[in-house]
Amino acid sequence: MSAFDLIREREITALLRLAGEAAELPHDKHVRRAHVLNGLLRIIGGRSAVSFEVADRGEGPFGRANSSTHVQAASRQEELGIDRFLVHNDPPDPALGQFIRMRNAVVTMVRPHVTNSVWYNSEHYNVIRRPHQIDETLYCRLVLPDGQDLGVGLQRCPGDPPFSDRERATVHMFHSNAAGVYYAPPPPPPKIVDPRIGGLAPRLRNVLERLLKGESEKEAAVKLGLSYHSVHQYTKTLYKELGVSSRSELLSMFIGDRQAGDGAPQIRQ
Repeated sequence: MSAFDLIREREITALLRLAGEAAELPHDKHVRRAHVLNGLLRIIGGRSAVSFEVADRGEGPFGRANSSTHVQAASRQEELGIDRFLVHNDPPDPALGQFIRMRNAVVTMVRPHVTNSVWYNSEHYNVIRRPHQIDETLYCRLVLPDGQDLGVGLQRCPGDPPFSDRERATVHMFHSNAAGVYYAPPPPPPKIVDPRIGGLAPRLRNVLERLLKGESEKEAAVKLGLSYHSVHQYTKTLYKELGVSSRSELLSMFIGDRQAGDGAPQIRQ
């Protein structure tokens, strides 16, 4: 039986819904990551979750301890205030050595190559996890669309059942196909209102853009799905609105834009 066969239809539906919800959120990675982490906790039954941007080689074994570091706590971990151990990995998590060395791959594992004896006797567990009632962690590593390695930890409390193969498969499938839910590209720059065209009606701006691309009125009519007569009338209105009397005068108004750009300026509005 493949890992995919382990995943139930209702879980796939929940993951699709979660991905859709994340896509509708603002362009803010902190907001999106918190929403996704809490969604995964609901789906697989975890108690807390964190995400962190994994450092490049040479920057330390775990995460960047500066303003570019993203450490996002979800659920009860946000109330615990233990973000510091994620950034500094101090005391070190004995399960993270192999995990951190893996690059550019989707990885999902539970305490890799660490026995219960080593885990429960480690300084990390007794200083960080035991006081805050955090035990089993599903470690996830994925690559965002911009190439950034992101680490995700989904956690359970002592006494909770271990993560099952089905739950691991569910999370792995999600991260393999929807890593972009954690990524929020920067919003586009605000549109600049050109004072020369700011008051033009949308149809007039469309015609002006075609003319500035060097198209004839007939060509513009075809591109805009209008009649030649309509475009001709819009052109005459443009002349009046912009205070020119010919096509050459109209183009000369934007000659600076044409020289600064690629020869086919976009009408900024």
